[in-house]
Amino acid sequence: IGGGADLTQILTADPGLSEVAFELTDNVLKPEGMGTIVKALAPGLRKLRVMCAGNPMIDDGVGVLCEGISKLQHLVDATFQILSCKEIADGTPKHIAQCLKALPQLETLGINLAYCQRIANPGIAALADGLENLKNLVVLKICLYNLVKIGNDGIVPVVQKLGGLTRLQTLHLNFFWCAGFDNDGLAALGAELQKLVELREFSINLKDCGKVGDDGVTHLGQALGKVNKLQRVVLDLQWLRSVQDASIIEVAKGLSAAVDLQDLHLNISGCGKLTDATPTAIGTSMKPLSKLTRCHLDMSFCPELDRPGVTDILDAVKGNAGLVIDVNMERTKVAKKFAGRDDLLAEFA
Repeated sequence: IGGGADLTQILTADPGLSEVAFELTDNVLKPEGMGTIVKALAPGLRKLRVMCAGNPMIDDGVGVLCEGISKLQHLVDATFQILSCKEIADGTPKHIAQCLKALPQLETLGINLAYCQRIANPGIAALADGLENLKNLVVLKICLYNLVKIGNDGIVPVVQKLGGLTRLQTLHLNFFWCAGFDNDGLAALGAELQKLVELREFSINLKDCGKVGDDGVTHLGQALGKVNKLQRVVLDLQWLRSVQDASIIEVAKGLSAAVDLQDLHLNISGCGKLTDATPTAIGTSMKPLSKLTRCHLDMSFCPELDRPGVTDILDAVKGNAGLVIDVNMERTKVAKKFAGRDDLLAEFA
């Protein structure tokens, strides 16, 4: 919506409004502009999505908005999507945390701070205080995409609160290019993840988290093995260059315990140290997953992967007629062998 006045008119036109989504533009980003929006928010509002992308948003303006949102005692679904705002710093996540403290009734929460690169560890760590009392939360999505300053000091306090959110059924975490996040951080996440016994959907993006290696991925796999109600899993482990077979095998073992799993996306593209032991273990893990209907495996840019590993995967799923499987083997040994060889491709078909 284009401006503060327009937005205020729309919000006040229907005091019984239960759902609002708006994108903030330049003329409402200052604190006084935020104030006009806050005054117009219907007290009975149940769902709110705030989006700002690439605009000169400032922390004080977010503070005014969050103060107003904190008074919405019927709000059960809130999304804060603040993207590529160059002026945003630690004040914004701290304001969001303060707001969340006043909203224990929330059932769905999304926080997306992608590309706000002035945000550092203290700001992200502050979100932990906001999460602590959200005991009714069913869906939680946190995106810290390309926040290169962020590491364990920011993320670990947040993930340590997850285990207390025992009603969670959906958890999405995007730590892409959080350069300081490492094995200890992933171990902390694993310790909390295994407490979420009601979890149905789990997604994590660790792409280019260069300090994450075998120890961390092993902890993640072992935790997944204790979350038995999972129906959908998305694991993006792209370009974790130090990861070897042993840790991915632990992930495969963990997934095999999720007997209700219907949808699996596993991306290990660019994990260049993997051998055929990895796809063989993935194939073995899929045998007990009789409810699996969709599977995407990206094993591209793993130069040592050859024909035996792919064969093991396809052999493992032959008995599952309802499964749609997509395997990407670009830039591997097997891809080179199959190039232009229709006779070999026919064997797998």
